[in-house]
Amino acid sequence: MKHFFRYAYEFLSVAGVQDDAEIVIEYDPAYETLQVHGVTIHRDGKKLDGTKGPLIREVRPAGR
Repeated sequence: MKHFFRYAYEFLSVAGVQDDAEIVIEYDPAYETLQVHGVTIHRDGKKLDGTKGPLIREVRPAGR
């Protein structure tokens, strides 16, 4: 079974960016896979590719 999700966030203040700009997607690699097809950041009228550089990282819980 496959599931597809699309998320869109709009931050209206600096505080909103600081509080909510980190997106966490949890999955169990023992039986699930995760593919991020794209991350687009809209800033100052420009589109930035969020998949470039250090913006995406995988963190595994201890013991996995």
